[in-house]
Amino acid sequence: MNLTTAGPVSEVSSKGMSDALKKALGPAAVAVAGFRQLFITGLQPIQNVGITYPTSVNTTPDRYYPEQVAQFRGDLLVLAAGQARQMGRMINVCPDALLDDGLLDFTLLFGSAKRQAADLA
Repeated sequence: MNLTTAGPVSEVSSKGMSDALKKALGPAAVAVAGFRQLFITGLQPIQNVGITYPTSVNTTPDRYYPEQVAQFRGDLLVLAAGQARQMGRMINVCPDALLDDGLLDFTLLFGSAKRQAADLA
């Protein structure tokens, strides 16, 4: 696995792109389909998702103390996991990922799609 996504953005590649668009634009088809879905049809986040994550390197999945974890709750647009940095050879989804470091990198994007697009512009 190089990169996988979950959430509304993951539908862009499966529903937002025709084979003709992929053939004509190549990797740029992901960006075109994403912008089209973002500004025309809209991306609806998954509401009220809760995430608990470790804040200490000494935390193990089977035993941790409340002061070793933090919690976040919000509207999820993207959950990406991967060993590769880019999706569609264009969009940096896991910017710190390396194929050979033995780690699985995660990127989570919360909020409304239009707000995130405005922040990126």
